[in-house]
Amino acid sequence: MKYKVVFYCPDQHITYNLNTLNKTGVGGGITSRVRIMHALANQGHEVTAYINCPKEEYLDGVSYKFFHQLKDIKTDVFIASSSGDKLDLSSISEINIIANLKILMVHGIDQPIGLNLDNFNFIYCLSNYVRNIAEKKWNINKKNIFVTHRGIKQDFYSKKVNKNIKRDPFSIIYTSHPSKGLDTAKKIVNILQKDDTRFSLHVYGGYELWGETAKTFYPEDGVKHHSLIGQKVLAKKYLGSGFNLNLQTRQEPFGMVIIEAMRAGCIEIASNVGAFPELIHHSFNGFLIDGDPRYDFVVRNVCYLIWEMIKNPGYSSYIRHNAMSNPITWKIVAETWNKHWDLFFENDVSVSTKFDFANCYLCKARLIPFADGLHCLGCGYYHIGSSYDK
Repeated sequence: MKYKVVFYCPDQHITYNLNTLNKTGVGGGITSRVRIMHALANQGHEVTAYINCPKEEYLDGVSYKFFHQLKDIKTDVFIASSSGDKLDLSSISEINIIANLKILMVHGIDQPIGLNLDNFNFIYCLSNYVRNIAEKKWNINKKNIFVTHRGIKQDFYSKKVNKNIKRDPFSIIYTSHPSKGLDTAKKIVNILQKDDTRFSLHVYGGYELWGETAKTFYPEDGVKHHSLIGQKVLAKKYLGSGFNLNLQTRQEPFGMVIIEAMRAGCIEIASNVGAFPELIHHSFNGFLIDGDPRYDFVVRNVCYLIWEMIKNPGYSSYIRHNAMSNPITWKIVAETWNKHWDLFFENDVSVSTKFDFANCYLCKARLIPFADGLHCLGCGYYHIGSSYDK
């Protein structure tokens, strides 16, 4: 079924729309919100976004409107979301909302403030890691939780468009907020450069990803700061690089940069924290590193791993191949949401048939097949088959 869908986000720290993602890039929260809006529109749904947009316009299937103008709304599906600016959704209380299905789309482990979570039919979590926090710390009924991973833009990685890009195995990328492990990435490259000057670190993003003031980075040997760039261009940088580093102590709720790097065949090396184990199967499609990345012995282990991958191109190709086939697309995410809504509205009788060959290992309920895999509607768990689940 096709639905009338309204997204609402009152965050004011960044002004954005689809063009912002393509021209300058933004953080994962805004990226997820915008990509799923347009993926749903491409599926034929009528999508309106009340956000902090540059201007009111109809852009690639989505009607963009100023969030502060929303006073009354009647829709099939209402989706509230906040990924910054204090995570304050208290303004929802000022809106007269008539919707058959109300969803809170969450982007992290911090609970949004200013709203009654009981007013939502479902909490859409971006990982099982966040799902566990929502159940245990936010006291959400597990039957009201639904987990869907984020997606990638498949066309960004088209072989036809990127056929002239050659991968440099000595090129290492860092594409997150500086607080997530930039210093560790620099240490690693400094050590590697002492053995081989071909190693280089390319840093994309910056403090602006979170709406903060940009800071000046001083020149360093082997390190190049590129600031924010459009996400399509960033995909090309991944395609031309050997490794992507996400070595951090922060418990990451998902990891958009990880699935983007993986899809491009950039070998992912990340800390074993948060939701990363849901995305990376160690030694199969990337590597999970135990230990505090600020410690010298962890840094040395990563350097050793990178050298081993350089020396073993056959195994590196195996990792890249597995990584490239792993991430789901935004089209699949949209199809998953659509099917979940059909279940809720009972518009598709066929999806009510449970998967007869598997049970949820948490609550023993029968699993239901969606476009992105098996889901348990009894406890909200997304069964992705990773070691994290087991």
